[in-house]
Amino acid sequence: MLRNLAGLVISILVILGLFTATPVMAGTPTFIENGQVVDEFSSHPLADRKEIRPLGNGWNRYKDHAQGFSLLYPENMEVDVSLSSIRTLISDADTRLEIYHDIFASGNTPSAQAYINYSNR
Repeated sequence: MLRNLAGLVISILVILGLFTATPVMAGTPTFIENGQVVDEFSSHPLADRKEIRPLGNGWNRYKDHAQGFSLLYPENMEVDVSLSSIRTLISDADTRLEIYHDIFASGNTPSAQAYINYSNR
């Protein structure tokens, strides 16, 4: 069920990407490594790397290099990476998007409802 939910979210993001104009890269990116803003990424292979790039069209691109995904969000939203190895928060006064990193390799994968209950605490 959790895989179905993840598939649905990814599908929605892909569909939204198809109907938005191709962003033009603009502005200086912000590089974040292990929860700290840095001038450039280090050469450490296990570093938790994230990047915020202003696109100049009302959107920013958030890229999580370690987890292998990126998403677009409105440029007026704030990004909190203070717990970057566990959670990233993208929010404004009306919206709160929490992106969690969980390790399910142990085979003890929770149900979708258990995951929702946990994140609503």
